[in-house]
Amino acid sequence: MKVDHAGATDAGRRALNEDAFLADETLGLYAVADGMGGAGAGDVAAPLALRRFQQTLLLKPGALQRHAVERSPRERAAVLALLDEAAQEACAAVRALQAELGRRVGATLTAVVVSGDRAFVAHAGDCRVYLLRQKKLHKLTDEHTLFEDVIRSGKMTREEAEASSYAKHKKTITRGLGIQETVQADTFDLELGPADALLVCTDGLDRVSPEELAGALRLKPAAAAERLVELANERGGTDNATAVVVRTVGAAASRPAVDVSGRIQALQRMPLFAELTYQEIVRVLNATEVREFATGAELLREGEPGDALYVLLAGGVRLYKDRALIAELGPGAPLGEMALVDDAPRSATAVASTPVTALRLGRADFDEILSKEKELAPKLLMAFVRSFTKRLRKTTEDLASTGALEPTRR
Repeated sequence: MKVDHAGATDAGRRALNEDAFLADETLGLYAVADGMGGAGAGDVAAPLALRRFQQTLLLKPGALQRHAVERSPRERAAVLALLDEAAQEACAAVRALQAELGRRVGATLTAVVVSGDRAFVAHAGDCRVYLLRQKKLHKLTDEHTLFEDVIRSGKMTREEAEASSYAKHKKTITRGLGIQETVQADTFDLELGPADALLVCTDGLDRVSPEELAGALRLKPAAAAERLVELANERGGTDNATAVVVRTVGAAASRPAVDVSGRIQALQRMPLFAELTYQEIVRVLNATEVREFATGAELLREGEPGDALYVLLAGGVRLYKDRALIAELGPGAPLGEMALVDDAPRSATAVASTPVTALRLGRADFDEILSKEKELAPKLLMAFVRSFTKRLRKTTEDLASTGALEPTRR
């Protein structure tokens, strides 16, 4: 997939610009870094961090080269591991700068690597990545600040945090380069679609509204980047502002029949995933695979152990129990949610009545999400409990209405 890109930066009302950005079309690397305010030598730390991140990718090109040929889950994981290694190397470079200067130095860093039809993200600090897709703006990263951490932990709602002493700590960084010997970077990837626009920016744009961000991202990358920096200055220019805009200009040849937006929307309509944010849905989507079934093919077979959830994206399915037709399902319908937590035998057979495209989420992949995504796991488990409780309540009501449940007699 080809992309157009452009970047812009401005010091705003500050005397020194401690922001830096990097765009390497050969690597597909688009990144920003922000020297941490008050740490000193931020204007040195930010470009240093970007150079070391870039050098790590250049010195170890194998993962990106293999992904370009074989875009399998294994190769995707290898690219994410490489990005994490690059973040650690950037952190080590900033730590070395601290030792050289004899004083605190720090930086935040957010990087996007475009490889094929995917964008890989590494993020530590309070810079951001936004995605404009089909005229809708989605924020893909979380700020690693004391204020946001207390909200993510569930200790306070956003409204409660705004009214508390934590409101003073919206710029207090909890993850960044140089703070500790290593950095805990968020790494994830997502599939890109035609005409997607990615914005990688520093926190100097935090006074620009989502509507203004979306409006600027509809422009060509060079005009968009310049306009975003202008907007930051128009909103006060109290911080350095940097924007890198990346827009896809072609679709991958291997793109499935149902586009990425359709798959995300299918998951969002399910009660199990309805309360997840867009970025959380993306992370679940990354654990799925698209399966195609010809007319007459079985998706599930009654009596066989369940090992996956299917979500219909296109086509129709007929459900049979004891060979009797019990239901017909269309796009958006889920099949076999209980298989995500239990290998009990399937209760019905599902047969494609037309050619079917479906998302498959295996139980092993679901277990991996629960084990690795510490903030996402509780939301998924609670949603699953609510879904199960609703089903149990309906089953109980149905049995009671038929007289199958008799009152307990003493």
